[in-house]
Amino acid sequence: MRTCPGCGRSVSEEDVYCRYCGRKLRGRTPSATMEALAAEYRQAVADRPDDPDAHYSLAIALLYNERFAEASVHLRRVIELTPEFADAYARLV
Repeated sequence: MRTCPGCGRSVSEEDVYCRYCGRKLRGRTPSATMEALAAEYRQAVADRPDDPDAHYSLAIALLYNERFAEASVHLRRVIELTPEFADAYARLV
């Protein structure tokens, strides 16, 4: 067993993704630049929770670092706020 660096829970050695938070456990190393951008976008979402652009920007940064579960939450919020935002649907798929 090993520990997920995202959520701290125990995961199997064979797991590619954390079954709890969705973080990729093997493969490409996450970009520090994109993590920094995600931190800024999280603040923008906290300041403006009804801003679809803030949620979308955060989702794109998270997708880049393969944090799919967290990104899907923000893409779904974009769709709730702006149902005609076609790219949010495409990224969610």
